[in-house]
Amino acid sequence: MYEGLGPGVIGVGAMVGYKAYTWRSGDYKATWSNIYVGVRGTYHYNFTDNEKLDTYAGLALGARIENYSDNYGYADSNAWGGTYVTSGLFLGARYYVTDKIGAFAEAGYDMSYLKIGASVRF
Repeated sequence: MYEGLGPGVIGVGAMVGYKAYTWRSGDYKATWSNIYVGVRGTYHYNFTDNEKLDTYAGLALGARIENYSDNYGYADSNAWGGTYVTSGLFLGARYYVTDKIGAFAEAGYDMSYLKIGASVRF
């Protein structure tokens, strides 16, 4: 992280994500999967005096590898996919339960509309 730009701190990091989902109706089945690889820039500004809470906003830029398949009207499946550049905006917060380990939640869009997970400081 870089300090010295106003009251907040700038951070740069990477993200790798995977999401998949399937929809079924009778004999019909459709499956989507996405792999996301990207870089993220964040601006951390804490609105409270709580040192365990870290609030931030950010931008993401990356590549999305998308695959789709279904069996609509065919014995074999239809399939398509590709790789394309994608970007996103998000707001997030992390809460550290120890000095190194915490939990986070983000809303916006880069990989999905809502993300929750674990956070580790090195």
